[in-house]
Amino acid sequence: MNISPFVGGYTRNFLNLIILDLLVDRSMSGHDIILEIHEKLNILIRPNTVYSLLESLKNEGLVTGCIGRDKIGIYTTTDKGREFLGKSLNDIEKGGSLFSGGREY
Repeated sequence: MNISPFVGGYTRNFLNLIILDLLVDRSMSGHDIILEIHEKLNILIRPNTVYSLLESLKNEGLVTGCIGRDKIGIYTTTDKGREFLGKSLNDIEKGGSLFSGGREY
């Protein structure tokens, strides 16, 4: 049995929750997100991974992005994103899954 798709899905979902949580406190660029994750978790994530996740989150309406000064993309969590984060964390605490709701983020 190949478990790679499951591991990849869980990793992606976990990173999405981390990104949403970081953006609840303040708006950040993708570069800031990479640095913050590295500082807090000692994990170095490739920029293309973070920007791909941000684009997916943006498409789902969970984050918004705008061009800030110096033409850098700045992202923030939307109300929908905060609700999703709260529900996901609550589900996890109750022993649920990162795949709750039938969606894979």
